[in-house]
Amino acid sequence: ILNKVAGKIAIMHRGSCMFVEKVRNAENAGAIGAVNIDNGEAATSGVLAMSGDGTDDVKIPSLFINKADGTKLLEMYGRDSAMLVLELREPATPKPEEKCGS
Repeated sequence: ILNKVAGKIAIMHRGSCMFVEKVRNAENAGAIGAVNIDNGEAATSGVLAMSGDGTDDVKIPSLFINKADGTKLLEMYGRDSAMLVLELREPATPKPEEKCGS
């Protein structure tokens, strides 16, 4: 983990490590969640499975997104590195002080 991720959501690119290993490393560095970005050019959509290693020790939420969506996420972050990620629950009523990316 190159950047300090304590208390933040780690954004990682797909590579040679297993997804669970990447997420575990992020969690051990203090991340509160993880996003894995695919490295393929295919426009995949829908639910994608991340493989595990048989150990059920990762507690932070994580997800896998396609490269196009990952690029958009990184572009938004590049425009505003203080971007907040909001957890939306039903009913979702944003507070005026909450900031979200556009």
